[in-house]
Amino acid sequence: MVSHEAGHAILDGIKPGLMGWFAGAEAEAFHESFGDMTAILTTLQDDRVVDRVADQTGGDLRKQNVVAALGEDLSLGINNSIFNGTKPAGWTIRNAINSFTYADPSTLPSNPKDDNQLGREAHNFSRLFTGAFYDILTGLTAQQMAAGKAPADAIKAARDILTPLTARMVELGPNRMKKYSEMADAMIAADKKDFNGAHTALLTSVFANRKIRPANATDGQVPAVKLDRPIASDADAAKFLAASRADLGVPGDVPLQPAARWTNQRGEQFVRYDYTQSASVGQNLSTQLAGSLTVGFEPDGRLFHSRWEPIDQEQIAQAKDIIDFHFAEGDINDGSLAKSVKTDGHPWLGYVAVSADGDRQVVRIPATT
Repeated sequence: MVSHEAGHAILDGIKPGLMGWFAGAEAEAFHESFGDMTAILTTLQDDRVVDRVADQTGGDLRKQNVVAALGEDLSLGINNSIFNGTKPAGWTIRNAINSFTYADPSTLPSNPKDDNQLGREAHNFSRLFTGAFYDILTGLTAQQMAAGKAPADAIKAARDILTPLTARMVELGPNRMKKYSEMADAMIAADKKDFNGAHTALLTSVFANRKIRPANATDGQVPAVKLDRPIASDADAAKFLAASRADLGVPGDVPLQPAARWTNQRGEQFVRYDYTQSASVGQNLSTQLAGSLTVGFEPDGRLFHSRWEPIDQEQIAQAKDIIDFHFAEGDINDGSLAKSVKTDGHPWLGYVAVSADGDRQVVRIPATT
């Protein structure tokens, strides 16, 4: 549980805008899934746990085990206090061994009572990506077993592949996520860059089986651009963008501004540009949305990563869907449109509907304010 919550903080630190500006249901669900992925990988750092899993499964991680079952103690408490002990023996609030496949969350009920039915609520829908992640861990372990490793050693080897692959997925993934498929694409891109595609067949198969990403999806092309010297200031970043918009496929009228620059341990330099605009999400109702461009350069200055995330009709539709959902749930009060705040299950987020000069706007705010 502690590792799960720490996972939220890590993801917020790497991708602070992932759930911002009324991101869709899949962004919220990925945040919960990343917490569970972090918990699984952290738990597997303990050799005693690895040995227990090896004993329980013999290396076949499709069998139930202490790592796949998430939050057992909390589950027991919830079962006793809320469900009056009606859940079956061994019930956990989430289990990484599941068979969920992708469905548009807008078509799903919020949080169905049947644990075997997928719902759009973030913790519920997160089980799909967590299940895919666990399938990858299972597949990697099987590959290591096939190469001759004993079960415990195979699990450790799989863990040591999946941990940096997961971190790299987030680094190369979207800033403002619309679909699970974007993170699936990013994990495959990470494998191709860092592992020479050694696990791409497995990743492609898992995401296709989960209907998260089609098996025949194609990679985006990165233009042949190279820096003469590292970008050392916002002025340098602005100059690069002005000279490279056409190559990067970014329209000239989008008001992008440098927002962040960083260099990772590999010596790769990244620059992120952001912009915002107001969008209509209902009758006389609007909200602010955000778009971004992220570029990444090899230590020698060659561009290897380019992610353009415009404010488009899909993002506007997702924002409208989630705002409508929160109105229906009572998280946004459309009565007086004044300071009606609900935490939406997270103490660090609230929603408020406000009126300014007769125009109705929906704004996402920290609950502490």
